[in-house]
Amino acid sequence: MGEHRWDELVRSPLEPDTEEAPRSPASAWVVVLIAAIVGFSVGAVVGIDGGSGQPEAVGLSGTATTARPVAPDPVAPSGYVPVGETSLGVIGSFGADEHTYVIVGEAALSSAEPGATPAFGAGRWALVDGDDAIETAVEIVDPIAPGMRLLDFPLDESASDGSLVVWQGTAIETRDGCSGCGSWSIDRADGDSLVEVSGLPTVIPGMLTVELGQGLELQIGDLTAAAEWGYTEWVLTGDTAATARVAVEVTFVGTDDPSAAGDNPTRLVPYDRAPIQYGVGHPRTAPPFARAGSIRLTRVGEPIGGDNDPTGLAVSWSVEWIHPVGEPVPLAGS
Repeated sequence: MGEHRWDELVRSPLEPDTEEAPRSPASAWVVVLIAAIVGFSVGAVVGIDGGSGQPEAVGLSGTATTARPVAPDPVAPSGYVPVGETSLGVIGSFGADEHTYVIVGEAALSSAEPGATPAFGAGRWALVDGDDAIETAVEIVDPIAPGMRLLDFPLDESASDGSLVVWQGTAIETRDGCSGCGSWSIDRADGDSLVEVSGLPTVIPGMLTVELGQGLELQIGDLTAAAEWGYTEWVLTGDTAATARVAVEVTFVGTDDPSAAGDNPTRLVPYDRAPIQYGVGHPRTAPPFARAGSIRLTRVGEPIGGDNDPTGLAVSWSVEWIHPVGEPVPLAGS
C-alpha cells in the first residue's frame, strides 16, 4: 500500500478534507534564512551586553582565546637619553669662578613607576673633547629638587667645548669583609675609634687614612665636633677611576636621654641620616659617589650641657666605593 493511501486511511474524520501542499525547497530556504538572521541578531545583542570587547582568535582545537595588547616601547622625555629604567638629560650649564656647572635631570621611563624606580648610579662624569676628558670635581644633589644633579667641573666655561658623558657604576651590592677585592660590585669598609675630650667644640686633626686596595686610599681630614653640629672633609687618592660615598658619625660617650627607655646617647649624624622631627622636613637624599666631598653633621638626641656632658667621643666611619663600567653614554644637549 502506498504511503499516501495509508495516511488517508488513518486520518481522523475530524481533520479537514483539503490536503496540504508539500513545502517547496524555496520555502525551506526562507525558513533557514530567517533563523540565521534571528540567531545572528541574538548573538550580536549578547556580545554587546556581556562581551569583553577584545578580539578573539580561534585555534586549531576550536577554543577561543583573547589576544593580548602589545605593550608600547618605553619612552623617555624629549631630550633625555634612556639609561636602564631611567633617563638623563642636560637641562643647562653656567660658569662661575673658573668652574663649569652642568645641571642634569633624571626622569623615569614611561614603563616604570617613578616612585619605585631607583636613581641611576653614576660611576663617572666627564666633559670629553677629543682625547681630553675633564672629570667632575663635585656632584651635588638635594632632596628639595629630586632627580636633579649639579656637576662641578674645574674648567672655565669659555674654554670648554666638550660633551658630557656618563659611565654607569658597578652594582651596589655590599660585601662585608671585602676591601678592594673586585671591581664589579660595590666594596665597603668601616671602623671606629674613641677620642678623649676636655670640652666642646673640639677638633680631631687628620682623623683617618684608610688603604682601600688597588692603589686607592681614603683620607678623612680634620673633624670638628660641637654640641649641635660637626664638619669634616674627605678625598680619594690613587690612580683609579673609583668613586666613593663616605659617612662619619660621632657619639657623645656618657650622655643619655632620661625620657627614653634604654641607652640613648646624643649623636652627631650626617644630614641625610637625620630623622624628620616634629613632622617637619622631607626625606633626605644619600650623597652621590664622588672623588671628594664634605660631611655636615647635626645633633640627634638630648641637648648637650648640664648633667648631659660627654666624657669622650666615639667616632665611627664607613666608606663605599664603586668603579665605572661599560661604555660611556653621551647626553643630549651638552
